[in-house]
Amino acid sequence: TGLTSLSFPASLRYINYYAFQSCANLSSVTLNDGLIQVRQRAFGDTALTTLSLPASVTDFQPQSIANLTSITVNASNTAYSSVDGVLYSKDQKTLLEYPAAKSGTAYTVLASVTKIGVYAFAHATLQTLTLPSSLTTIANNAITQCANLETLTIPSAVTAIGMNLLWDCPKITELRVNATTPPSLDSTLPVSYTHL
Repeated sequence: TGLTSLSFPASLRYINYYAFQSCANLSSVTLNDGLIQVRQRAFGDTALTTLSLPASVTDFQPQSIANLTSITVNASNTAYSSVDGVLYSKDQKTLLEYPAAKSGTAYTVLASVTKIGVYAFAHATLQTLTLPSSLTTIANNAITQCANLETLTIPSAVTAIGMNLLWDCPKITELRVNATTPPSLDSTLPVSYTHL
């Protein structure tokens, strides 16, 4: 579509799944204070490079926006926080979304994190991702379609890994699992990594 920018009325509370999906020219969105929920991929496949969450948003689901470089959060938001443009839960125990087009080839997840959320690193351009020793859970599709990712080490405290870990990550050459007790794996995990 020709839509390039959006702002919403103060009365808006919810933005539904795929609401503006594939609005390829959409490069500017102003989310209103009073908005509560932004559902999955509401802005998928748009031209957005930045997204700012108002204080009122308490349910923000993964967007997987290819051009996104930064997510910021109003300091008064009680559910979310942003660290260097990366979206975390307010207590910084869950990494929720790493902007797919964020600059840099390496990223170290905060030491406080115990969970990597669904689709958190989908489409990230990273070559190197360092996970913290505090990590216990990697959710479904958390690290997928990372075209440049070369190695990944699963920390020893991880007890659960969701489906599709490293799906469509063609440059992966090394996957190291440091757990002394093998983590539980979702039954839909890829059964082979023939390129490792």
